[in-house]
Amino acid sequence: AIIEVKTNIENQNLTEILKRMNEMGEFTNQSQSNQPTFIDQTIIENQPIFNGIFSYEGYHNITNQQDVEELIELKIKEGARGTNYVNHISLNENIFIKNFGHRTSSGEYIFDIFSVYKIEDLSFSYFISNLLSYLVKRPITDESDLWFPTDKEQHNLKNISLID
Repeated sequence: AIIEVKTNIENQNLTEILKRMNEMGEFTNQSQSNQPTFIDQTIIENQPIFNGIFSYEGYHNITNQQDVEELIELKIKEGARGTNYVNHISLNENIFIKNFGHRTSSGEYIFDIFSVYKIEDLSFSYFISNLLSYLVKRPITDESDLWFPTDKEQHNLKNISLID
């Protein structure tokens, strides 16, 4: 796992941080044999490592879809150009972002959609729970309420597609 920790990401360049983390993720993925992991209870071979950005503060004024579009959407798209390896971002205690994999019509898994959630006081918990879920390398549906205490989908502000 790679995690970049920031005190306040809004005071820094989110696009450049994403680019740097993608470069580190690419290097790390090329230098190790990836272990399989699970997405929706399906084993996925060669998934990139957990690559996250964790910020204690920043972007507290994101409350709706329009705020996402105005404040971070372009920064995420620019920072994730090319091969994207960043898959978890916590902007503050309320805003959690995850790059989900999904199956294409050819059956391949790709990671090209960032989902942005406003989960009051649970962003840090979701970040850490996703890290632990990645590290145990098995589905966690039996304990999902413990790991993920609320249904994040009802708190989705926007899905940002990296494909225009």
